[in-house]
Amino acid sequence: MIQQESMEFALQPELGAKSLCNQNRLQGKIASSGPRWKSGESLRSDSGALAGVLQWLATGGSNARVRFQAAIEAGVIKLMSVGRGTRRGRERVAVLTADIIHSSQYTGSDRRRVDRVLRESFEEMERSFPGSIHTPMAFRVTAGDEFQCVIKQVRNAFRMLTYFRAMAAISGLRPMLRFRASLGVGEIVLVKKKNPYEEDGSAFIRAREGLDQTGSSARWTKLITGSAELDRPIDVVLSLLDSMQQRWTLPQWEAIRWALLGLKREDIAKRLRVSVEGKRRRKPPTHQSVTKRLSAAGWQRFEQAAEYLSDCLEQSLDR
Repeated sequence: MIQQESMEFALQPELGAKSLCNQNRLQGKIASSGPRWKSGESLRSDSGALAGVLQWLATGGSNARVRFQAAIEAGVIKLMSVGRGTRRGRERVAVLTADIIHSSQYTGSDRRRVDRVLRESFEEMERSFPGSIHTPMAFRVTAGDEFQCVIKQVRNAFRMLTYFRAMAAISGLRPMLRFRASLGVGEIVLVKKKNPYEEDGSAFIRAREGLDQTGSSARWTKLITGSAELDRPIDVVLSLLDSMQQRWTLPQWEAIRWALLGLKREDIAKRLRVSVEGKRRRKPPTHQSVTKRLSAAGWQRFEQAAEYLSDCLEQSLDR
């Protein structure tokens, strides 16, 4: 009879090139190379394939930890599912690096208001996506129109960026506050810093690379995961979404802000009615007017594309 067990391999520095399995105490030497394991493959404890699994585990670093379900019968190990832990000090995040478009338009008191609006917009984004932020936003000292933050809920990174833009757009600042932004997905190797500009890793390098690319084009957004297979289609989708966002009006941004959080048309209308109380020149929004705003903005197509990007971001964590 096949015995189902929850097993764990842990590669620890003090054990050198050995791997221990809790309960079964399987041990094996890590080969310098070996076949790549695939889900559902059966492995014998004395086979070269097991050495391949241990080598795969080793790619996570000396402190890698992997949990999986295994079926064991007559010394045969069948791995059923895998969940990887993060490398110590090398978790995967999304870094958002952005700069204000036409920042020279804002001078004096307007410039101070821009900084305040961005900070308030970031705080609202953080409240709306609880537990999503790894390192709070900070401005770059040598380039006052640039800012950065680190997102740990990678799947939500593009939605969070769009929400951030919506909050900035509806802030009341004129000209409407807009910014280019790049999302870089990868590792963070210097953690627990209060300022993202003091941190480092592949995610930061990719975010910087993407932002540099937007500076020489009409693009607003870049997203780089480091996987060409993902990055090419992502960039095509983003080029279309950029052209949509660049045409959105203030009323459309107001509706999209709430649509990004999944609110229904009736609920969005209620939120917008509260926001225009006391503003005599503006007609209180209705369910129908919210629908018109979102339809004119192409919200349904945008939402589908945003969900696709979320799926790509999630896939990038396994590459």
